[in-house]
Amino acid sequence: MVSVIQHRLPLDVFSVVIDILSSDLDTPAVTRLQTLIALSLSCRLLLEPSRKGIFREITIRRRLQSRRSFGRNSRRVSRVPQLQQAIAPEPYIAISFEEMKTLLYDKPFIANYVRSLTCQFCSIDYDGTLYSRVLRKFGRLQSLTVMPHTHILPFDAILDPKRFEAYDSEGNWGSDSEHDEVDEAHEDDWGLDSDYDEAYDPDDGFWQPDGEHDGVQRFMSWYFMSQPLRNALRKLMGLPTLAFLKLSHITNFPTQVLAFSRGLQVLNLSRCQLASIPSGGIILPKDHYRVRLQELRISPGGKKNVERLKGFLSPRVPVLELSHMHELSFTIPTEFDVPQLGELLDGLLHLETLALTFNDFSKSIGQTIATHAHRLANLRNLRIRRGTVRKANFQNTLLSQVLDSLLSLNKLEEVDIRIDAYPTISTVFATDLEMVALNLSDASMFPELKSVAITVFWSEDEPEEFPVQVEEEDILEADPFGIWDGFGTTHLAVLVNRKSVHVSYSVKDIYGRAIAS
Repeated sequence: MVSVIQHRLPLDVFSVVIDILSSDLDTPAVTRLQTLIALSLSCRLLLEPSRKGIFREITIRRRLQSRRSFGRNSRRVSRVPQLQQAIAPEPYIAISFEEMKTLLYDKPFIANYVRSLTCQFCSIDYDGTLYSRVLRKFGRLQSLTVMPHTHILPFDAILDPKRFEAYDSEGNWGSDSEHDEVDEAHEDDWGLDSDYDEAYDPDDGFWQPDGEHDGVQRFMSWYFMSQPLRNALRKLMGLPTLAFLKLSHITNFPTQVLAFSRGLQVLNLSRCQLASIPSGGIILPKDHYRVRLQELRISPGGKKNVERLKGFLSPRVPVLELSHMHELSFTIPTEFDVPQLGELLDGLLHLETLALTFNDFSKSIGQTIATHAHRLANLRNLRIRRGTVRKANFQNTLLSQVLDSLLSLNKLEEVDIRIDAYPTISTVFATDLEMVALNLSDASMFPELKSVAITVFWSEDEPEEFPVQVEEEDILEADPFGIWDGFGTTHLAVLVNRKSVHVSYSVKDIYGRAIAS
């Protein structure tokens, strides 16, 4: 009889594979989680590394709701799989605070696996005691997101608790003793809580929460949170391991809290309103560390947000060190936000990547950038995303007005442009992009340019809010999609002929599926 020698791969190899699977952003979150669960149940060897992947990213919220509630058309969506795939957004995978409390009571070491935490709250019900006890357990966070409720897929829909109960009874989860020491978010010398309670700012306009629409909370107020909950969130934001912080639709957020996020590198503010710093300033510890932000992503929700980000805790001590920032992403929902872009650009010394998202106001944006063009001398990457234009004023939506203000960028290497298009204004927007391509083809203006990517998101349907009365016949085309179908070889020809620049062009539907290239 021939003996068979079995070779087992080292555990490190499996751990690397599992890390790749758990961090693959091209795979839907639900699929990633299902794969990790299957691996954890396959054998004892893979249980521990798989479990780390399962709990690497967690969303906790006050309550869970079925994925079936997607609004008025939920029945129709649930009956037609193709429609469900097209309409329903990819769900979060969530667990309730009550369930997480029970889980951590039984297995406290799981808190050490969590690297990315999303907390979803409802402003009318802040159970501060329960929430704070749970949140303080996560002492190794690298990423934290705080936001109102959105539609979520319950964690139980993916993670069958009965299957894991079976593993518990067999002892396959291993002894908890080796994991008993949990890194919690400890108290720091932040001063008294009263230093941070001045979030209510009547002079800047107090935003009342808008309540819930179809199960989606639009805004929540920091001012109405219970003190234990605010304390717990501040402790998480102050973790030395925390590098990424996202605050979404939060009003009256105390700006000074950001100054104590010692490890913060990336800050994402989505439609938040920052409160003013108390007039008497903040009492700082002697060893206060200045936060040097590397990247800022902001969609203003208050007219003084940038002013407060650039404010001072005390004389010569800024809230954040912004001058060393390398990347800025700025979304412009209203014309009143354009000046804040200028405020941010003023003082940036090392900006290498600028991403702009807007629908209208291109003329104002171009003028603002032109005024601060000397601050963009080191710019290497430019990303522009123009969404659906909802006004008939085409002249205030042209990308060429923005690019004309950037003609002195001799270090620019990559340009990425993404626009929404539909029949009524295809000719106008095609001509606009042709002008952009003509400018970019000039090697004397952009000598270092290496790559240009243009993506058109096409829709046959006009925007509902688009009140256009077309009077000029040349705006309409017999076959408007035909313009975009051959756009790469017609309107972009002059740029394609610049051999030193790689040009990529594609047309996609509104869901991101390729139509033409």
